[in-house]
Amino acid sequence: MIKKKQPNMVLSSEELKIDSVRWIDSAGTVQQRAAGPVLFDVGIVDGRPVRKPGRYRGQKNYPGKHWFASSGLHVPFESMLERSALMRIDFALDVVAIAAQPVRISFADGGSAVPDFLAQHRDGTQTVFEVKVARALTAEKVAKFDRSKQVCNLIGWGFEILTECEVVMMDNLELLAGFRNPLYFPVREVRERILSAARTLVTLREGAIASGLPIRDGYAAVYHLAWNREVGLDLTVPISNNSIIAA
Repeated sequence: MIKKKQPNMVLSSEELKIDSVRWIDSAGTVQQRAAGPVLFDVGIVDGRPVRKPGRYRGQKNYPGKHWFASSGLHVPFESMLERSALMRIDFALDVVAIAAQPVRISFADGGSAVPDFLAQHRDGTQTVFEVKVARALTAEKVAKFDRSKQVCNLIGWGFEILTECEVVMMDNLELLAGFRNPLYFPVREVRERILSAARTLVTLREGAIASGLPIRDGYAAVYHLAWNREVGLDLTVPISNNSIIAA
């Protein structure tokens, strides 16, 4: 005998034959709707994670929180690869808000997925980021990501897969990120001295000296301007005293 669903019972996406999205809004209320354009403007990026990183003895990943300079908020991550991805997204300077584990997508044909991040860009567009080591991108995993991408496209979200960054690039970003806090922003006169020097393509050390500050503070000011893309550095090679800065 087949049991009938009671009127107050929630049908699954598979039973309804639709893709659906569940999220927790900023007030902590669980929301769920069919995937579609209406979800683009409901403020999902301002909500809470649908899943929190677990902590247990012997775990191989390292969960934590990354201070996202573009929004001034701490964003949870579940692995060091996710942390590096957040740093790269932050360095792009076009993201104004980002949410970790923002939604659970339930597929009409069964199964579900929890994307790693949802970002809102300065131009109003939104992008879902999935972070995965390259060697783990099996045909099965790629197929599942493709399914997630289809749902994201229904909503109006972009979809991007991030893998490992070159070691040198990541080391350089780690260095610059240490000076991303606005506390390192130089006063107007110091900033102008650095930018004026950088317009003549000087070395990093020369730029720090041109600041007129004690040398350590001069370096900090240059690094902060480099993080904010006000001066350029070649991040494909290790940063050194002789690195050329440009403005």
